[in-house]
Amino acid sequence: MREAQRAVVFSVGDDRVASSRVRAGSVVRELSRDGWSCHRVSAGSTKAIATTIANAFFGKDLVVVQKLTPSLIAGWLIRRRARRLAYEIDDAIYLGYPGDSTRISQKRARRLFRFLKHVDVLVTSNELIANDLRDKLRPGTPVHIAPGPAPSIPTLVEPEAGPRSSVLWLGSPSTYPLVSPYLSAIGAAAADLGLTFVVVGAPDSVTSASASISAWSPEAAQESLSNARLGVMPMTWDAWSRRKAAYKILEYLANGVIPVAEDSPAIRTLLGEERHELGVFYAHAETVDWTEVFQRALHVDVDEAWKRTRRRVFDRWSEQRFAMLFVEDNV
Repeated sequence: MREAQRAVVFSVGDDRVASSRVRAGSVVRELSRDGWSCHRVSAGSTKAIATTIANAFFGKDLVVVQKLTPSLIAGWLIRRRARRLAYEIDDAIYLGYPGDSTRISQKRARRLFRFLKHVDVLVTSNELIANDLRDKLRPGTPVHIAPGPAPSIPTLVEPEAGPRSSVLWLGSPSTYPLVSPYLSAIGAAAADLGLTFVVVGAPDSVTSASASISAWSPEAAQESLSNARLGVMPMTWDAWSRRKAAYKILEYLANGVIPVAEDSPAIRTLLGEERHELGVFYAHAETVDWTEVFQRALHVDVDEAWKRTRRRVFDRWSEQRFAMLFVEDNV
């Protein structure tokens, strides 16, 4: 019997980190289904350090590094015996995370650009990040643009009978600053239309009179999605947020929630022209008339035509296709 191909995914976090749960997790799931011996380790853990060292001596057929910036030594250990080295990035970490000091941002960028010279394939979530990083790669290195991946078809939740009564923002403490400036305005607009505003994924210390706020957990996320009529993704119009992956749009769609978001490169990559059939995506403006935007969204019907459009989008960004980008150049 032929020995199974071996892969390891170094992820930026565990399942509490959305990009690790979704993007890194999907690679492990799909390759494992395809017969690979594949596992994921979180950055900073003892297991990650041990795996890095072991890889230098025993090697893997595929090593995926997700949104990390290895030191010079760690990068050498990872590259040394990897037959194929892939890098996955869905945030503009080279610009610095919101709140980072200039020194930390510059250090992260230097490490990333140095490591990218060693990779065999780059997978990213939108064209802006791809354009930023192409000249940091060796000439001819494949670059795949793939948002998502979408939830697999068996996990899609059809809207249940009965009224959905909330406007939802679903995120994490790191992305909460993108919605926090709009809490009062969104809460007031939702109340005007007889809806409640629910925020899931805020930092533990946050409270607001404008919204029902809770920390992220699998249970809180699923409960909020099952009760939401509209799902929002407001943005600050800066280089960082314009490069966000917009995965929450897929989560909204999977659960029959109408997405409401600022039109952006990530949205256009994710949904293309079909975005106009699935939700309301408004042009960038200094101020947003949330009542008017929500009224438009409430007229979008989750009917059979809407579900067929959703299916086309989900098939385009399936987990299986996403995972194959790390294995094959011509996908």
